[in-house]
Amino acid sequence: MDFPKIASIVLSLLGLMSGLIAAYYWFAASRVVITPTGRMESGDAQLNTMGWVVANMDAFSRSGALNQRAAEWTAATVLVSTFASVCSTLPGP
Repeated sequence: MDFPKIASIVLSLLGLMSGLIAAYYWFAASRVVITPTGRMESGDAQLNTMGWVVANMDAFSRSGALNQRAAEWTAATVLVSTFASVCSTLPGP
């Protein structure tokens, strides 16, 4: 086997792995659970509302961080896949 063909195969496999990692992070971001903080059974409506607000802010923050990592892995996938495509067009010996 010539070098461009081997490089293309290896880069394609790396692209597959990074794409699966990105998919995992997006899946995890969609599964973030909103868990209210504080004592929800206190009977104080304002305290209960604040518990939900804080819980939403925390969940959005965690989901956003996971989405950011997924986007970074997707960018890596595009880059590696592009290199794989370029290597597949290079002439062999």
